[in-house]
This record gives sequence, structure tokens and C-alpha cells, in this order.
Amino acid sequence: YLSGNADLKHLTVTAGGDDLALSPAFAAGTTSYKTETAAEQIAIQAVPSDANASVTLKSEALIGAKTVPLEDGDNRFEFSVKAENGTIKTYDLTVYRQEIPEITPCTYVDIEGHWAEAQICEAFAKGIVVGDSPTVFRPNGMVTRVEFAAMLLRSLGLASGSEADDLPFTDSGQIPSWAKGTISAAVEHGVLDGYPDGTLRPQQTINRS
Repeated sequence: YLSGNADLKHLTVTAGGDDLALSPAFAAGTTSYKTETAAEQIAIQAVPSDANASVTLKSEALIGAKTVPLEDGDNRFEFSVKAENGTIKTYDLTVYRQEIPEITPCTYVDIEGHWAEAQICEAFAKGIVVGDSPTVFRPNGMVTRVEFAAMLLRSLGLASGSEADDLPFTDSGQIPSWAKGTISAAVEHGVLDGYPDGTLRPQQTINRS
């Protein structure tokens, strides 16, 4: 009598020596799993329930743990268990590799030792703030209305609008050229309004409220 058992007894996926959680949790009757990691490679170990069954991954016998590289995003692995009597059951494993963003170095020399140094560098790395130059940030400087609008739009992930020349403000000529697209988007999304007299006062500094 030849066994037709093509089930798995164990399926283990490890990264850096640590087991990754499978979704759903491993069960003998489940044939499709997902997991995720930030590692560049993983080790897959699939043990059949029947010692006489064999496991194949990418056309190669899977004996013990096999280390495989990962690319960013979804990595799909299909492997099969062949029972003693020839019955084959196919399993599917999808491993999502999280993309690790490159950290942009914070090169502002005038924030060293400042109480907000870590927060400034974090905001810079996320593209929320930009200094006056690669080395000058002015951490204690005042913030204008257009600068604050720019930071707020970047925080919200809203793209800049077009550099419209017909912005509905009587003092639109005072808007810096770099900020015209930002102001256009801020007005479009309701982030920034003008004053009752029709002015925007783009270079006016903001208060705490």
C-alpha cells in the first residue's frame, strides 16, 4: 500500500534566524500563505506529513531549509508535495518585501545641539521642510504664510498646482516664484485663504494659532 498523503506537517519561513508569521496561520489543509519582511533573503523549510513524500521548490528537491533572495514587493514561491503513490499537492507562498527608503543625510550645521534637531532631520528626510541651503536651516527663524502652506501641503501629500498668474490676490506679485505652485494648490484645496481686503500677505509671519 502506497500512501497518498501529500500534506505538509510544517511550513517555516525565517529571516535573520527569526520565524515570520504566516497568514493564515499554518494548518495542514491550507495551501496558500502570505508573510512579509524587510530582509533581503529568507529561509524556507517545508516538512511533509509522510516521511516518504518529497517536496519540490523551483524544480529542486527541498530538503531542510533553503535560502532564497527577495526582491522589493511580492515574491511568489510555488512548491509541491509528491506523495508516495504519486499524488501531488501544490502550495503557494507569497512573501512581501518591504521597501526600505534611503535616508537622506541631514547636513544643516546650524541645528547641531538644537532641541528640535532630530525632528528637523526627520521632517527633512520626509520632504516636509527644506533649508535655505544644504548647510543652513535657521531653526529659530520665523515662518511665513507661504512657507507654512508649503510644509502643510507636503505633510498632506498634496501635489503643487500650476504656477498660475491669475491668483485672486491683489498682492500676488509678492508671492515668491518658488511658491506660486504651492499657493495655487493651497487655495485649490482650501488650505490657505486671503484676507477680506483681497490680499494674501504671503511674506507675513504666522502666529502660534
